Amino acid sequence: MKKVIEIQNIKRNFQVGDETVHALRGVSFNINEGEFVTIMGTSGSGKSTLLNILGCLDTPTSGEYLLDDIPVRTMSKPQRAVLRNRKIGFVFQSYNLLPKTTAVENVELPLMYNSAVSASERRRRAIESLQAVGLGDRLVVKVHSDDIFLLSFLPDFIHYEILFCPDRPALRYRNIHKGEEIQWYTHYIDINPRVIISLLRH
Repeated sequence: MKKVIEIQNIKRNFQVGDETVHALRGVSFNINEGEFVTIMGTSGSGKSTLLNILGCLDTPTSGEYLLDDIPVRTMSKPQRAVLRNRKIGFVFQSYNLLPKTTAVENVELPLMYNSAVSASERRRRAIESLQAVGLGDRLVVKVHSDDIFLLSFLPDFIHYEILFCPDRPALRYRNIHKGEEIQWYTHYIDINPRVIISLLRH
């Protein structure tokens, strides 16, 4: 199975006045294609710091982060922004949908910023993803309150290879309970994403 994320002895320090705060102290792990990973820990344990590094929003003080064999730590901020735009999506509990556009148009939207995807390919992928979650009959209707949760996920599912779910957005879905959360994610990973990473407070 292909290695997507490789973290090698990551450390992240912050300078607060005269004191150095060691947010991460030598973290190492690999994540392979098709895996669902949960980052757990108490408040202040470094979960958000690690997520920021994995999401290319921050860089470690030392250590190596390889994303599809691309060394991220030495990249410039603009280079990380391009990589993030192509590969990484963030899904939150808030719904970032356009209420006056149709379901298929909302799902297509992120792909419009990718010049490598043609209009016909964009429409095909959007339709297939809507059909995969049982919304194939709502392609040209505007966003309905009953569909809003699934629709908020799909733009990221079809566009990005790696999804970060930092505040457990699946729990907003009316049919999802805490015990079913992981099963829900792993079911929908078949639509496109190679990796899903969730952040939990313990």
